[in-house]
Amino acid sequence: MSQRNVEIVQGFYEAWNARVDVSRLAEDYLHERFEFVNPPYAVEEGVKQGAAAWDEVRASLDGAFHRYEHKPEEFVDLGDRVLCWLEFSAQTREDGVALQLHEGHVWTFSGERAVRFEWHHDRQEALAAAGLREWPPRSGPS
Repeated sequence: MSQRNVEIVQGFYEAWNARVDVSRLAEDYLHERFEFVNPPYAVEEGVKQGAAAWDEVRASLDGAFHRYEHKPEEFVDLGDRVLCWLEFSAQTREDGVALQLHEGHVWTFSGERAVRFEWHHDRQEALAAAGLREWPPRSGPS
């Protein structure tokens, strides 16, 4: 089941980057109690709830950025969670500043429905949210 969750997450990034309507994805794969969690350093910190949260976040991004793209680098299958390491690149709408940030996104699933999405600029925050201490795991004795 967890590989299916990775595929679902990949579908959201593809739709997000193409700026296409994700209502069908939301209907099929977001839980009715879905939470989109913004960290304290976000422009709009806090939790947005329900399937409409995805549209609210996208509208916020469209308002802040002239262009933006999420470029997934690695998907880590953690069973009921998917950790995605990615590069977020954007150009601000107000003053045209180019941004390039590395982020960790943690998706939590119940079955094939996402119940929570969190994003973090800090690698350790993302690892903690995913229930990990390090990634990739070290091999051999420490």
